[in-house]
Amino acid sequence: MSLIVCPECGHENTEDARYCDMCGIELPLPLAAESSPQTEQGESDDAEELISNTSEAISSEPETPEIPVVATQEINSSYEAEAAKSVAEAEEEPSLAPPVASATVLDWDEPELSSMPSTALEVVEAILVHEETQTQFPIPTEEKLVYLGKLNEEMPVQIDLSQLPNADIISRVHAVIHIEEKNFYLEDAGSLNGTALNGETINPGARFRKQLNTGDTITFGRNRKVDLTFQIQE
Repeated sequence: MSLIVCPECGHENTEDARYCDMCGIELPLPLAAESSPQTEQGESDDAEELISNTSEAISSEPETPEIPVVATQEINSSYEAEAAKSVAEAEEEPSLAPPVASATVLDWDEPELSSMPSTALEVVEAILVHEETQTQFPIPTEEKLVYLGKLNEEMPVQIDLSQLPNADIISRVHAVIHIEEKNFYLEDAGSLNGTALNGETINPGARFRKQLNTGDTITFGRNRKVDLTFQIQE
C-alpha cells in the first residue's frame, strides 16, 4: 500500500485518506488518479488516428468526373443554329393570303355627279307673299324654327313684318314656322291679336300647330288684318 504525504505537515496518510490525519488539509489524489490524463491522451490519440483513417478512406473514393462546359456550349450553339434555320425557312415561305383582284376596281367608272339621284335632304324653297303689296319674304329653310314678327332686342325674328301696312297689330314674336324635312307647320307664338290659317283660328302652343300647304293664307289680327300667302317654289 502506498502512502500519501501531506504537503503541509509531512504526515504520512493511508492511500484512501482524503484529508490529513494530522492537520486536516485536503490531500492530493493518489498517483493512480493522476495517471488518468494519460488515458485521456491515449483516447485522443486513438480519435486522431480514426479521423486520419477516415480521411484517407474518403480521399481514396473515386472522384466524380466533371462535365465539360464545352459540351453544353456546343449543345446550345446547335439549338441556336437550328432555331435560326427555322426562322429563315418561315420567312422564305410564300404568304397564304390569296391575291387581291384589282382589275375590277381599276375598270370601274365613277358616275358623274349630275346622274346621281336626288336625296331627301334636297332643299325646298318657300316664300310668304303679302297680298296687298305683293312683298315677298323668303323662308330660310336651313333653319328648323323660323320666327315671324317685328324686330326687337329681346327676341330676334327671321322674317320682319314691321314695314307692312297695319303692322302695329303684329306682335314682336307673332308666329313660328316649324320646318321638318319638306314639311312646314304654323304655330301661334302667343300673339296679342291672334293667328288664323285659311280663316281658322290657331290656338297658341306647339301642340296646336297646323301644317302649311302651298296656296294657304295666313292671317294676323282680327279686325284689321295682315294676310300672307304661303308658297312652295318648285
